[in-house]
Amino acid sequence: MGMFIRRCRVEYSSLPFDRLADIREAFHQYILGQSGDSQFLNQEQSTWVSVYNIKEFLKSQAEKIERTGTSNIHPTVLHNYLADMSIQVPNISNIRQVRYLNYIRTKEYIQSLSNLHIFFDYSLSEGVAVQYALLNIGILEYRFGHLYNALSALNDALSAARFNKDEYCLQEVQYWIEICRKNQSISDNSSYSDNYLNNMETLTRARNMLREGDSSRHVFEGLYKSLINIKLKDIKNMDRVQYLITSLAWQRYGNSTMAESYQKLAEDVEDETVQDIEKTVISHANMLQSMGNSNRALEVLESFQKKYPTESDFLMDWKQAQARIKRQSNKKRKTDMMTNQADMLQYAIPPYSEEFFNAVHDNAEQLMLKTEYEKALAVLDEVHDFIRKTDQTAQLGYNLILQAIIYLQTNDIEASIPILIEAMSLSKRSNDAKNYYRATIKLSEAYVRTKEPANIKKSIFLLETIFPKVLLTKSKLLTSDLYLTYAEALDTSGMIFYFVPEIRKLMRIICIGNQHDDVLEYIVLAEDGYQEMGMKCQLLRALHFKTMLTIF
Repeated sequence: MGMFIRRCRVEYSSLPFDRLADIREAFHQYILGQSGDSQFLNQEQSTWVSVYNIKEFLKSQAEKIERTGTSNIHPTVLHNYLADMSIQVPNISNIRQVRYLNYIRTKEYIQSLSNLHIFFDYSLSEGVAVQYALLNIGILEYRFGHLYNALSALNDALSAARFNKDEYCLQEVQYWIEICRKNQSISDNSSYSDNYLNNMETLTRARNMLREGDSSRHVFEGLYKSLINIKLKDIKNMDRVQYLITSLAWQRYGNSTMAESYQKLAEDVEDETVQDIEKTVISHANMLQSMGNSNRALEVLESFQKKYPTESDFLMDWKQAQARIKRQSNKKRKTDMMTNQADMLQYAIPPYSEEFFNAVHDNAEQLMLKTEYEKALAVLDEVHDFIRKTDQTAQLGYNLILQAIIYLQTNDIEASIPILIEAMSLSKRSNDAKNYYRATIKLSEAYVRTKEPANIKKSIFLLETIFPKVLLTKSKLLTSDLYLTYAEALDTSGMIFYFVPEIRKLMRIICIGNQHDDVLEYIVLAEDGYQEMGMKCQLLRALHFKTMLTIF
């Protein structure tokens, strides 16, 4: 009893002023003895009804119509009741719900749909989830026989229910989707009088069901009905699209033999245009790529280009397909190559050890010798982030130097300079003299290749700064690189700059004559070093420079 009283108080406090006036009037009638059993004596006399009772009445009517499709109240009488309620209590959203259900009884689509939208406009503000609004729209469309619109709304409801993780709504939506599909006659729902357009609509629906992931039974039912119509009604110019969609369906559901058979039928169709042939060729190439035969797919596209050289220039779809297949196949090769190399190193050497990184860098150097710079750069990029997570700064500096060498080899000077500066800074902080000298020499080479006087001056200064220290290391590779780079810098500058006092003493000891002889002498020293170490690429570079210097 106490709960009922508290409930009455809550409802009373939420009533608008006009409803409070009605309650006062009802209470006054009760005091005067004009309510109770005496109300049945005069049916014309107006009486008071609570909002709670109105909502319960509307809820019972809605449930009854939804379950049975009808009500014990005539549609016209119920319509009048609802019209009166909407005037007296317009803020109750259930009035619109019962009204749209009542319009379904009388087969009035526009009014029913309008009231349904208004009902959920009210309900969404009251916390009703959007998936239920879409579900009811789908049911309404189904009641009026609009199966395509119903499936569209139900698919949206399915997505919303999945997003909101509403399992109950998911079950309801899936139930109604299955009901719609069972009652959907693909061949009978066509709205065109022309056989070609009717069959094209059938194929379009089958294709859409294939895209949306419908069951294979519904997809093939539509395709076979379309094929029967083509043969029985002798519909022209539809064989190709029929075979292509059927091939895609068999490919989607895992039967490659049937997919290839229908693809072959599509290719054998005679009444064709170049645009139709292009679609067939693209479909064939996509099928081959999905089976892992990218090379064969590219051959199919290239054969189309050779067969129709003029027409293919004006078509874009096959070119886009060719570019996509090339990009994906190159990406796959790159990934496979890196994965295989990483697996081999993992088996042979403990991961992320100094030996591991040395092996990776040796592999990158071998790729560089084969002029496979893109693969080498991919390997270095892959291992670069892992080196940063360790304390092996020497490996990190060498990794940066190798990346810069690749950029120098590919003539991307601007990209190499900041990498070499970073390598110098890192080597200096970690007291890694060898990598510091190597980075300095390569940075000087990059400066020389810019052909800018200021950079050439920087290059000579850097080389002369490290000249005595490199000679003290007694490293043939560093010394030979230093000689050759210094010779290139001197030749490019057109004069010898002795910025560092130590280098003047060194030059006097070597006793070099004029500028041309100086440059040639350094080239010969570098040439001897490379020849002794058997470094063919660097030796060819020195010989080429020597030849050019001798000629000019």
